[in-house]
Amino acid sequence: MRAAVHVLAVLLAGCASVTGSGSGQTIKVDTVDAQGASLRGASCLLANDKGSWKLITPDVAEVTRSNTALTVKCAKSGYPDGNAVVNSGTRDAMYGNLLVGGLVGLAIDHSSGAGYEYPTYVAVRMGDLVTASVAKASGKRAMHERALDLPPASGFADIRDADAVPHLSDKGRELYRQYLARPVPKAFALSPQGAASFSANSPQAVNKALERCEKQARGRCALYAYDDTVVWTPLAEAPAAQKPAPPKRAAAKPIAPPKQHAWAVPPASGFAKVTDISAIPFVRDTGRGGYADFLKRATPRAFAIANSGHWAWRSNNENAIPAALEHCRELAKRDCWLYAVDEAVVWIPDPELRASLAAARVAE
Repeated sequence: MRAAVHVLAVLLAGCASVTGSGSGQTIKVDTVDAQGASLRGASCLLANDKGSWKLITPDVAEVTRSNTALTVKCAKSGYPDGNAVVNSGTRDAMYGNLLVGGLVGLAIDHSSGAGYEYPTYVAVRMGDLVTASVAKASGKRAMHERALDLPPASGFADIRDADAVPHLSDKGRELYRQYLARPVPKAFALSPQGAASFSANSPQAVNKALERCEKQARGRCALYAYDDTVVWTPLAEAPAAQKPAPPKRAAAKPIAPPKQHAWAVPPASGFAKVTDISAIPFVRDTGRGGYADFLKRATPRAFAIANSGHWAWRSNNENAIPAALEHCRELAKRDCWLYAVDEAVVWIPDPELRASLAAARVAE
């Protein structure tokens, strides 16, 4: 009897030493529109048999691992709901437990969920159902040149889902299906304008696919996938692995100094983070979309709002502050106030303290 107990203790100890990182895992969730462009501010519910979690995209959730799929449902006003099924994969540590800890270690990892994992990034396409899975190596095979420089799996979509590839026409999706059937090493590249190309059965597949795509697009292309791994994300159209830039033939032109505001910039108010689109008062969804566009524009820039829901902005303009306020007043037929300037929110809830056109003054 003592011998049996001792063996059980050894098995349990073996399990603990291999399982390691526990049953929790972080997953970043993003939402995109039908064209694959980033869409912020969607409310998402993540759920599996271990629990449920909520977030506003883009954000990270701490979920509990499980051998069942994680479902993600996202909603945003003005858009159809988006859904994703995030498949669970077996972690390498669980196989280690089977070898070292025996069936006891395997059972513990299975029941707690610690032996499983989800992709670390999921992009939910509104109005659609997408599937994401953990990319797995498929044994010994030919390798990419400088394989360590390749980006990790993004979890944007299942490698087999041709409909999930953004920007492509029907002809482009057929090209992607041909890519899936080709031998590794292989890579698939695309551009925002719909150009696409792939290379297969070559250690230089990534560079070749990007070069062919950029020649066809006459512009920059992004790496969508290599082998059986999707690496594209809606937040970065530029490829994470790309050919080096050609040497410059002429001396670079001197860089002009950045433009500065000609008008005094109000101090940051601390009302909200400048990237928090949901914090803007008065405006509706179209205004929040306009603010998202404003955040991408060059400084000097200013965003103005009225309590009627009207809004306006100007960017790359020394007179952005009065220009945004004047345009907003023309639309609203009433006074407007500054909400944000450059990288800071200047909005103040007290109407007497807000930055208006009447209070604007030329910078010293």
